[in-house]
Amino acid sequence: MKKINGILGVSLLILVGCSTKVPIIAVQLSDDDGRNRATISKQEVSDWVRYANSSWSGTGYEFTFDEERDFITVKSTLLNSIPADNDNRAWEYYNIIGNYLVSLQPATHVPVFFRSHGQTAWSWGPGQTNYISMPSWVNSCRKADSGENGRCESKCCPDGDLLAHSLGHYFGLAHTSSGIACEAVRLENADGDTAGLTAANWDDVADTPADPGVHCIQEQSRCGGAVQVNGIEFRPPVRNLMSMYRCAKPKLSDGQKAVIESARNNPWRIRLGAE
Repeated sequence: MKKINGILGVSLLILVGCSTKVPIIAVQLSDDDGRNRATISKQEVSDWVRYANSSWSGTGYEFTFDEERDFITVKSTLLNSIPADNDNRAWEYYNIIGNYLVSLQPATHVPVFFRSHGQTAWSWGPGQTNYISMPSWVNSCRKADSGENGRCESKCCPDGDLLAHSLGHYFGLAHTSSGIACEAVRLENADGDTAGLTAANWDDVADTPADPGVHCIQEQSRCGGAVQVNGIEFRPPVRNLMSMYRCAKPKLSDGQKAVIESARNNPWRIRLGAE
């Protein structure tokens, strides 16, 4: 038995070789008329789940996906699209409908929507966003030369870490960087370190170092060690799953694991994995 002390005095007890199995339910979306169905296969969902389990090893959780039972199709033009960034009302409506659809699914599963539109994914902690919205496999492509994980022979290199990263948000984890403008980045404003479930652009654990953000670092230096931004030396957590660097073999810190465990005990997440 391994004990991990996290933030807020939370202690995790992880039984070596024993994990809570949390099933994924994949929701393949299309428009109201059945057109524009997301191009996602059961095998692609299984691949994303496999990548997620690699990054989540040591957390005490293992994600599963039953290709026969846990793959459904839903017609919804709203959920199959992405609202405009500045349209708060549209985002609120999307979230209301998304959470309603979730209420019709087993509370033991993590609902993952797969859209035909857009390349981004999102989720957030218990009681706010009770689903993950993902692009289709091919729409998650990134450049073939982008980072250690991005090298492949095809023009389309699917982002294998995208579901794992989004699951972090689903359990209340924030990005490791604040998203502040590069010219304003300092050590003190590049690492939030406040406790609990914070706004999604603030890091909320003390054991991840200050992160100026991937947008402030030259591409050839993104998976290296120390970097200079505004004359200040940073050692960003480039191999942390909640960073945006997408370097090889991303993992979660002990403090992040404590946040996950706290979220898991929230009423909106407590039944995940229950028999």
